[in-house]
Amino acid sequence: MSTGGCLAIPGGAAESGTRPVEAGCDGGAAQRWVLLEPYPGDRARTQVRNEATGLCLTRSGGTQDHAPVEQHACDAARQTQLWNLWTDTAKGEMALRDADGARYLGLVEWARADQGEDHAPAIGTTRYYYGSASMRLRFDPALLTR
Repeated sequence: MSTGGCLAIPGGAAESGTRPVEAGCDGGAAQRWVLLEPYPGDRARTQVRNEATGLCLTRSGGTQDHAPVEQHACDAARQTQLWNLWTDTAKGEMALRDADGARYLGLVEWARADQGEDHAPAIGTTRYYYGSASMRLRFDPALLTR
């Protein structure tokens, strides 16, 4: 994440329903994510699968800010697993919005994180993020092949 932490599945738990968190980066498979393109060429419908668990990030479907995100079996027909991918390869940053383009994936306490304050590691979706770095993920542009 742009805060210096990594998006992770705690302990690489393979149980459906496990919620991702921000964690200290260790390079492990629980912190590595694969972008799936079930609809080739359509970056507005990208799935995000955890390398350790093989499960995909899934929105709760809630429209309120801080709605939780969990991992579940990958299913491209499930609208809550489709993310709109935005990338800035020059900065090595990406943002994931829900398929409707209304809510962003990131830290629930994004405002505190932006100020460098202690914050909860919880990940969710929020509508208003005001360009926050806490709602962006870092990636190696050389690894993004699209």
